[in-house]
Amino acid sequence: MKQGHLFVMTSLKDLTSTVIIEAISLALPVITIDHCGFSHVINKTCGIKIPIAKPSNITTDIALAIQKLYDNETLRQQLSIGAQQRSKDFQWRDKVHKLKQHYTQLLDENTACS
Repeated sequence: MKQGHLFVMTSLKDLTSTVIIEAISLALPVITIDHCGFSHVINKTCGIKIPIAKPSNITTDIALAIQKLYDNETLRQQLSIGAQQRSKDFQWRDKVHKLKQHYTQLLDENTACS
């Protein structure tokens, strides 16, 4: 993965694979199916989501997305930068901080109601 140019996730069965987080942390743009947790992690700044409205088109749509990035190195590099930035949203330090904020807010609300 460290020497790759992009990451393609074709799974229909994974809910949210940690390999997606690993890929964006390595600045790899991601092409993935637009469903389950992938929809939350990947956005237009870091990858291309393939709609599942017509399952018969998924293979063709993935191929077109790969071709698009192959033909447009500037876009691939922009998505690479976006991937690295997006990966920061999923660092444990930030998750712990957000969880602490929510917990503190709930405690404050509970205290205010007492």
